[in-house]
Amino acid sequence: MRHSIVIAGSLAQKLGQGGFTWVFLQLLLGFRRLGWEVLFLDRLEPEMCVDVAGQPCALEASCNLRYLKQVMTQYGLDGAFALAYQRYDRFEGFTRAEVLKRVRESELFLNIMGFFEDAEIMAAAPRRVFYDIDPGFTQMWQDLGLCDLLRGHDDFVTVGENIGQPGCSIPTCGRNWIRTRHPIVLEQWPAQPDAGGRQFTDIGAWRGPYGTVEYLGRVYGLRAHEFRKFATLPRLSGQPFEIAFDINPTEVKDLALLAENNWRLIDPKVVVADPSAYQNYL
Repeated sequence: MRHSIVIAGSLAQKLGQGGFTWVFLQLLLGFRRLGWEVLFLDRLEPEMCVDVAGQPCALEASCNLRYLKQVMTQYGLDGAFALAYQRYDRFEGFTRAEVLKRVRESELFLNIMGFFEDAEIMAAAPRRVFYDIDPGFTQMWQDLGLCDLLRGHDDFVTVGENIGQPGCSIPTCGRNWIRTRHPIVLEQWPAQPDAGGRQFTDIGAWRGPYGTVEYLGRVYGLRAHEFRKFATLPRLSGQPFEIAFDINPTEVKDLALLAENNWRLIDPKVVVADPSAYQNYL
């Protein structure tokens, strides 16, 4: 029997975010390429389920479940995932008993941002690893007593390469952090000929999912606050810049600022709506 690993993350409720989906695909495909048997665990609550019109709906009719299944099938991972539903009472893909069995038989449980919280399933894992992909937020929340994502884990891995190093202001929270980089499965990203790009491009969210954090007398802001410092770049350089930014229409001043400085905005829901679209846009 091959060694197995369980990877937990939030893919189903992040439909239409091709780049974010690749965070999980790189891990799943990477471990499988190295000979591991993989199981992806996700969870979805009723209030997260939406139909094609963006309205709340039942799980069976949700775009969330459809997106998860499409991604898993496209990359040969059908039969290698389970979706918890209704506070972990229901599962799609595997039964709860089957999930527990797979977790017990695994080498480790890689819990991305501590997303999967079911106590019984977590306790069944021989080793629980917290995988930090939002360095800074994770540790500051913990140190300020705002949010404890680290509880119940045995090891701690972060993509923050300076955490625990001299001069780094991010707290370690008493943990020994293993520093790493986001993995890339190169066979999924074949080299492309230089086509002489027509413009500089960027992809992301204008504000992101979190609010600002004040820590040790400093305020750590959002992407928008930093981006404004470079807003004049296209106008001053004379070069074309295109950004696929998730920016709310109510951000009237920021939209005007970007337009005045010759940024070309496109809808990320169109150009990076799934992993393949994300790759094509890059």
